[in-house]
Amino acid sequence: MHKSDLYPRVAVELDCSKETAKKAVDAVLDSITDYLAEGQEVVLKGFGVFNVRTLVEREGRNPGTGEKIQIPTRRTASFRPSNGLKRRLNGGN
Repeated sequence: MHKSDLYPRVAVELDCSKETAKKAVDAVLDSITDYLAEGQEVVLKGFGVFNVRTLVEREGRNPGTGEKIQIPTRRTASFRPSNGLKRRLNGGN
């Protein structure tokens, strides 16, 4: 599924135009991104938790040459599903 696949589904759920649904979906995703960029955790009860993890500097290898390289410290987004989401994915209610 792509983000654009959400617009018609949200439009039906909200009984609104696809353009309004697009604005709503984009606003939610932009808000989640902004909170994560600030280093904050985003908790969506019944769905899961988005947070920021810091990956420390480490040594790696260039796959083309095999040369050793330093991979710098960086931040990445992480998602931890809720128990309810895990149950639903595994056939429960």
